[in-house]
Amino acid sequence: MPPLTTRAKVLLALVIVAGFILAYDLLSRKERPQISTLLSVAGTQIPLTPISGGAAPDPMAEERWKAIQERARLSWGRDPFRLEPSRLKGFQPEGPKEPPLEQVLKVTGIVWNGRHVYAVINDFLVKKGDEIVGAKVIEIKQDHVILLKDGREHILRLVE
Repeated sequence: MPPLTTRAKVLLALVIVAGFILAYDLLSRKERPQISTLLSVAGTQIPLTPISGGAAPDPMAEERWKAIQERARLSWGRDPFRLEPSRLKGFQPEGPKEPPLEQVLKVTGIVWNGRHVYAVINDFLVKKGDEIVGAKVIEIKQDHVILLKDGREHILRLVE
C-alpha cells in the first residue's frame, strides 16, 4: 500500500473525529418527553396527543389558543413607541441633515507617480478634477486633499 498523502491523512482524521462525535451523541441522548400541542390547519384546531404514553393533553390549551387568536384580531390603536412630530411641543420639521464631508469621506492614501498625483478616498482612486459624493477634488497635497462642494472648501487629512 502506498504511503498516504497529507490530504488523505487529514480526511481520515476528520472521519475518525466525526465518528467519535456521532457515537457520543447517539449514546448520550436522553428520551425527550412528548409535548401535546395545537395545530391550526385551515382554521381548524387539532389537538395532538402523545404517540407513546406521556401526559394527557391540557384541557385549558384550547381556551388559551382561542384567547390568543382573539387578542390578535383586536385593533390596538396608535403605536405608543412611535413619536408623532405634530404632537411634540415646539417641533419644527427639518429636512434630513447631511453629515459633514469630513465624516463621510476618509483619505487612506496618496500616490505620487512622477507627473500624476492620486488620492485614495473611501477605497476610490481619484485625481484632481474628479468628483466623489458630489464634491470636486481641487487639490491633492502630501498629507491632505482639498475638495469643493457647494462653494465651500473641505480639507480631508490623510488617515494615519
